[in-house]
Amino acid sequence: MFFPPESFEGKTPLGCYKEGSFCKRKDLGKGREFYIDKDKSILHQNGDMNLFPSAHPKAKQINNRHFSQKSNAFNHFLRQGRLTDCLELLEDRERKGLLDMDNVYHAGFFRACKSQKAVKEAFCFTQLIPNPTLSTFNLLMSVCACSQDSEGAFQVMQLVQEAGLKADCKLYTTLISTCAKSGKVDTMFKVFHEMVNAKVEPNVHTYGALIDGCAKAGQVAKAFGAYGIMRSKNVKPDRVVFNALITACGQSGAVDRAFDVLSEMMSETQPIEPDHVTVGALMKACANAGQVDRAREVYNMIHQYNIKGTPE
Repeated sequence: MFFPPESFEGKTPLGCYKEGSFCKRKDLGKGREFYIDKDKSILHQNGDMNLFPSAHPKAKQINNRHFSQKSNAFNHFLRQGRLTDCLELLEDRERKGLLDMDNVYHAGFFRACKSQKAVKEAFCFTQLIPNPTLSTFNLLMSVCACSQDSEGAFQVMQLVQEAGLKADCKLYTTLISTCAKSGKVDTMFKVFHEMVNAKVEPNVHTYGALIDGCAKAGQVAKAFGAYGIMRSKNVKPDRVVFNALITACGQSGAVDRAFDVLSEMMSETQPIEPDHVTVGALMKACANAGQVDRAREVYNMIHQYNIKGTPE
């Protein structure tokens, strides 16, 4: 079973998720108006939602019109990034027993949450989904990762367990990446070992996240340790992995080792050519070590490999 590390014990989960307390708004429908445009009101002045069918001889036509109207309202709010209004609209439907989450654009809402780093709203939206799948939880996890919210990411793993699902490689990898972005190197290795113990096979992206986390923290020994495990498992490294190793070397002042990684990268069975990240990391390593001439040599790789330079 998955257990969050000790550093998250005793903290209030976003898990008012289970009770949904943060999803309920006392002011919902009280004297507020939402608009699709200047002429079409979504809520009446008294706060009663005017999106649902009532008894009428032409019930089928009304149902279709109201379905289209409420879908348009949600999509309008979503395009404007009005996540709270989206949730209020969905919760109103739920209270009236009219909510069908199969007709709601899940990926679009989670994408908007990522752009706004709206973790709480993402959890609230997930609560409204009757039977969330691994795909749902992966989308929710991606919001936590984008927001560098490691506590929220561990909450996602708990929800996966509660749903009776088994976390997949993508979920574990995104959790590791979230820990890496938050500078929690020891925690991400705990997650990695939990992943292995759960018999979930790490892939190149998993190792890339581990090495990147080590690089960001300047822990070059741990970066190469993860790289060694990766090689022992016959997982083929990609450019992201090599760039992360070079970055780790540069931050620790191991310039020669950084160039060894470059040589290894280009000596693969299918050689991996450097890109602007590779060149930038190597130049930074040379600059930090005061090796200006070597930095100029690296700069020439831009022309050699037709790399588009960056301002940095």
